[in-house]
Amino acid sequence: MSLRLAYGALSLGLMGLGTLLVWLGLRRPARPVGVSTRIALSLAALAALAGAVVAVILEAPAEPW
Repeated sequence: MSLRLAYGALSLGLMGLGTLLVWLGLRRPARPVGVSTRIALSLAALAALAGAVVAVILEAPAEPW
């Protein structure tokens, strides 16, 4: 269960990060992005990083093929 949660956080973080970056690329703002967009990007990156770290920690003791 916790491994699924870790991979879920990784995937949701990467999908959120990609969605925000594509949205910014299509929108092409004339001014720097606002604080709320920066916070959303930071949270998405943090969720992806945390999911990757927890997945590696949980997969470490697993038996190799």
